[in-house]
Amino acid sequence: MLRDVDKDEPMLHKVYEIWDDVIEQIQYIVFNKEKKGIVLDNK
Repeated sequence: MLRDVDKDEPMLHKVYEIWDDVIEQIQYIVFNKEKKGIVLDNK
């Protein structure tokens, strides 16, 4: 992830996008394993 944003231009928003994607993937895996629906929507 840091290699993607190691540039001389503003990239903080890309870090947040990457982390959002990672969190969504983890939520999907956890809720799918627990067989529960995703009821939390932080957006």
